[in-house]
Amino acid sequence: MSAPAGGRGPVSPMGFAILGSELAGFTVVGALLDWWLGLLPWLTIAGTFAGLLAAFVHMAQMARPKSPGNQA
Repeated sequence: MSAPAGGRGPVSPMGFAILGSELAGFTVVGALLDWWLGLLPWLTIAGTFAGLLAAFVHMAQMARPKSPGNQA
């Protein structure tokens, strides 16, 4: 773990692994639904964009500074 230039403390690579798994999970679910329903490639594309949105929202939540009363 290393400290970023902004001085916000150590950075864990687990955050990036979580974001990647969210993206991959939505994409795989979309691909499986495409295969099952025969709609290639539309649900794969929709799943990828849904995964990107979920990962972006989660990344924004992880980057938000914690308030003093909310240390969970």
